[in-house]
Amino acid sequence: MPAYPANRRQFLTDASSVLVPAAAAGKVRIGIVGGGFGVSFQWHLHPNCEVTAVCDIRPERLETLAKTYRCPNHYRTFREMLKHPELDAVGVFTPAPLHAWMAVEAMKAGKHAISAVPAAMSEEELQWILETVSKSGLRYMMAETSFYRPEIVTCAEWSRQGRFGTVFYSEAEYHHEGLLGLFFDDRGLPTWRHGFPPMHHPTHCLGAVIPVIRERMTEVQAIGWGDGHEVLRTNQYRNPFWNTTAFFKT
Repeated sequence: MPAYPANRRQFLTDASSVLVPAAAAGKVRIGIVGGGFGVSFQWHLHPNCEVTAVCDIRPERLETLAKTYRCPNHYRTFREMLKHPELDAVGVFTPAPLHAWMAVEAMKAGKHAISAVPAAMSEEELQWILETVSKSGLRYMMAETSFYRPEIVTCAEWSRQGRFGTVFYSEAEYHHEGLLGLFFDDRGLPTWRHGFPPMHHPTHCLGAVIPVIRERMTEVQAIGWGDGHEVLRTNQYRNPFWNTTAFFKT
């Protein structure tokens, strides 16, 4: 049987070595920014965590955040939330183009940071995050969900036990239906997802492979597929592909 706890609370407790700073004594006090995807987590259920502040510029999403995490401290601006007196860490679940900037601002304010994927939009932004971590001595984590899927956790443990022998090839696929519905907001305006390049966000696939093989990707060759759809002709990224198949060298 897989060495994976069936009890949800036990899993959350076991995961605390990754999710919370090791140096923290008692509960980690976290602020959550982004009331869309940001309500999908269970920070308020983790025995070592407490949501002490929530933030969103949209009142209805801010209200949803507050109800989800049972948090009375509401902020309409990110910089104001960073001034909250009871805050050790910040969870960034805003649109992707804001991830790097908000994570860096949180660390500059003395808070640990965790953000949704992707971590950044460019190599320069990634370097910015690394430099801030180095200067601040704080922790940054990219919340790649594939890394924590039960089958990946199990395979990673089997790999550490040597049960797979020599791994010479591995494969992962990620299919996301219904993207067109996410390309436009409730006003009909394009969102950051509108035409977003698939290979700009390969983390759901790589997050299923890297913890098992424990290697780094060093080279890539990719082939994209598109059909000339209007979205593929008008997006800000100049991306002509719906899907991309990639071959990585480790």
